[in-house]
Amino acid sequence: MKKVAICGYSSSVGKGFISRYQDEFEFVKLGRREDADVFVDLRERKLDGDADKLKNCDVMINLSAQVNSETDEAIIDLISTNVLGALYLAELCHQFRIPQYISMSSISAIYKPDDEYYGYYAQSKRSAEEFLTYYCKENNVALCVLRPAAIYGEDSFAEHQKLLYGMIDKVKNNDVVTIYGNCDAHRNYIHIDTLSEVMAGVIREHVTGSYNVVCRNNQTLTEIVADLNRFWNRNSKVKFLSDKPDIIERFFQRDDSIYEKVGVVAPQGIYDELSRKTKGK
Repeated sequence: MKKVAICGYSSSVGKGFISRYQDEFEFVKLGRREDADVFVDLRERKLDGDADKLKNCDVMINLSAQVNSETDEAIIDLISTNVLGALYLAELCHQFRIPQYISMSSISAIYKPDDEYYGYYAQSKRSAEEFLTYYCKENNVALCVLRPAAIYGEDSFAEHQKLLYGMIDKVKNNDVVTIYGNCDAHRNYIHIDTLSEVMAGVIREHVTGSYNVVCRNNQTLTEIVADLNRFWNRNSKVKFLSDKPDIIERFFQRDDSIYEKVGVVAPQGIYDELSRKTKGK
């Protein structure tokens, strides 16, 4: 059984991954919570408690992230966690001879400064990737960077995926789904089950490199509603509110490389994932 150190274990992704693979991997939880196995403060670069538990770990997973950038103080916290914190965990890999490091980035890391959704969070994720790539190469730590699309699947993701979960609630109640503007914008979502399968595969196969973890198809909002109707056997209609501003497009290139590396079937769309992963829920 491989021993996996995981920082950000209390996040939605962390809880989802641990619950699905607790019988396959031995988890060592890193963080500031009372139930952490090893106390780690990424912002303060502080390690305390039973640090010996990091010895003989096979892999380090970083799921910690700061999203808020509304104030100057929040921006500093964001950089401290997303960039310096990610680098600190790489240093711990080097210090405790942990051979593999999986860093959970974001698809936003591929955004360019002139993109609508570019901001401090995207910039921090891209910067972290660059620092980690150089540091891990210099210190012989096998690095795998995963850039997932918008993640869904558990209720805890609703806070960050309000558009999708709003549509889900409307469809479940067979209500009309209202969409701002006239643009039938594209979205790309990835289920927590699929992301967890990829993470487990990266550990098993010792995969290195940087990969986008995206659905094969960028679906329009009306296509997503159609998939939700199909899954829940509903007949919700879509109404565009032309007096409201258009929803901005989000479109990503198809990339099956990580699925091929780890032997996971690439998801086709919302209905495909829901029917395979959460049928009956």
